[in-house]
Amino acid sequence: MSLSSVLRIPRPRRLLTGAAAALCLAATGCSGSGDGTVLAAHEYRAAEIEDVSRAVQATATVTAAKTEAVTTALTGPLTSLSVTAGDRVEAGQLLATVDVSSVERELANQRSQQATTLTSELNSLEQAQQKHRQYKEGLDQSLNPEVNSAQAALRTATAAHEDAVRAFEAKKADAASGRDPRLVEQERALEQARQQVLNGEINLARAGVASAAAALQTDPSVEGVQQSVTTHIGTVESATALQNSVKDLNNRQAAYTTALQAVDRDLAEAQRSVASTFEAKKEAAVSVESAKLTARQQLESLASSVEQAQRAAQVARESVGRGTDHLTRDINAREIRAPFTGVVVSVGAEVGRPVAGSVVTLADDSGMILRTEVPEVDVADLKPGAEVTFTTAATGGKTFRGKVARVSPVAGVQVGVPATQQAGTSGTASASGAQRPTFPVEITIEGDTKDLRIGGSARARIVLAADEGGLAVPREAVFERADGTKAVLVVAGAEGSGSKGTVEERRVETGTEGDVTVAVTGGELKKGENVISQGSTRRDLLGTTVTLGDAA
Repeated sequence: MSLSSVLRIPRPRRLLTGAAAALCLAATGCSGSGDGTVLAAHEYRAAEIEDVSRAVQATATVTAAKTEAVTTALTGPLTSLSVTAGDRVEAGQLLATVDVSSVERELANQRSQQATTLTSELNSLEQAQQKHRQYKEGLDQSLNPEVNSAQAALRTATAAHEDAVRAFEAKKADAASGRDPRLVEQERALEQARQQVLNGEINLARAGVASAAAALQTDPSVEGVQQSVTTHIGTVESATALQNSVKDLNNRQAAYTTALQAVDRDLAEAQRSVASTFEAKKEAAVSVESAKLTARQQLESLASSVEQAQRAAQVARESVGRGTDHLTRDINAREIRAPFTGVVVSVGAEVGRPVAGSVVTLADDSGMILRTEVPEVDVADLKPGAEVTFTTAATGGKTFRGKVARVSPVAGVQVGVPATQQAGTSGTASASGAQRPTFPVEITIEGDTKDLRIGGSARARIVLAADEGGLAVPREAVFERADGTKAVLVVAGAEGSGSKGTVEERRVETGTEGDVTVAVTGGELKKGENVISQGSTRRDLLGTTVTLGDAA
């Protein structure tokens, strides 16, 4: 076997020096069977319990977990600014003040207007209450002129009606009993006329005119009487008297008839008067109720006016201060204070100039995070909770720890688009000059954060996969057999440097592959067995006896 076949070292950093190669030849004779081969210390290692992890290296930036721009809605000029970038501030500390003199003037004007409005509404309320009270008192004390006038008219109409009724009843009673003065007088006169006619007839009879009565009955006229009298007696005086009596009787009868008609007319007129006064009484009673209804409606209207005035006064009272709340808030907001304890990252305002946007930007350095980006090839294996270690230029070799909090599902750059066309994006440049996509990652820093500076750069190692508490062997010690299983070569029976053993295969199951080692998760390999580092290229030693060399 040639020297090159005995000393198969795949990595340049592991090449033997010329002196070491000469020693190997002298000791083993470089026989092709491998018996007597001495393995240098770097060509084997004992299988031991070791954590194996696969990680990606990334450049990151230290940032605060919470950054907030402190702004104000005011637009007045800044009157004071008490911080600069890099200053540490406490929660509630005064950062700046804004001129609010124009807001104070506006507030004073609005308050004056509101006070005037409220006074006016209160005066209106008082007037409405007074009108209502006076009108109600007038009604309660029967002093309402409209109602009183209507009631007086009703009393007058009622009295007139009652008088008409009494007059009618009296006339009707007098007519029914014949006691009407006119009838009594006419009856008396008629009776006297009749008596005179009777006396005249008697006188004629006494004068010998026996048929005078008959003549009067058949023909009561004067001519008839004169004829009868002339026929029977010659006494002209008696006839003349009788004639006058008959005329008077006729006149009295006509007068009586006229009196009866006058009495009937008076009764009718009295009845009409009763009806007329009743209508007047009825209208007066309706007018009283109408006046009372109008009075009640007026009282209700005045009460409604009081309620409206009360509502208006209440609205005016509640509006005092309401419309000026925003002005009061603006005045109270003239002092800009730190919302939390932290560090001033930047200052965006100047004293004497109107405020526009952010006054200062604060960072809460009590919670620190790393921001970085991971290449697309590694992002599929990166999960939240992955362990991270990192160092910063400002802290030297001090190692900090953290965990992945978030992996963005959106790449920072587009595939195949040159970096010159992607302002504000980041990525990994390929050999062709195109940007490879990278994905933003946020890492929560745990434990000690002393000496970390916001905005500082860091070199982070992000664990993609890990197997802990298992055996670990060199990556190049594992090879794949013909049946697809994996195996390693071990020096069986050798128990340390200088001892000999036989090279045998051990089936293994592997897990996480690190930069140098791979985790053994199952198979035949036992802890402490010496594994040949270059198993895939030293399978020719299988079954031979080799010696474990001492460390250089």
